[in-house]
Amino acid sequence: MMRYLSEGYWVSTAPANQSNPNSIRQRVGAFHRTVGTYLSVFARAGLVLERIAEAPRPPEGSLPASPGAVIPDRLSAELPLSLMARWSRPDARTENHG
Repeated sequence: MMRYLSEGYWVSTAPANQSNPNSIRQRVGAFHRTVGTYLSVFARAGLVLERIAEAPRPPEGSLPASPGAVIPDRLSAELPLSLMARWSRPDARTENHG
């Protein structure tokens, strides 16, 4: 989370662990965008946000430990794992409910 606002391409520089020596983030990287960027893109496309929800992390100890996993700091441990949104097109809502 230290560079959350820095959007762009990145490749993991974390040392590969024994369980996954060729992680996808080390091989191909990823392109990071903020939640605000995604919301803005959908809104500019004419979509209307109907609902948004965050999935909480499971309780500590409920998942098996991964070899070489880094223990997150308190802040990242409290962040949700995923964000779900339901979008619609205004014209599609009129057609379905009109």
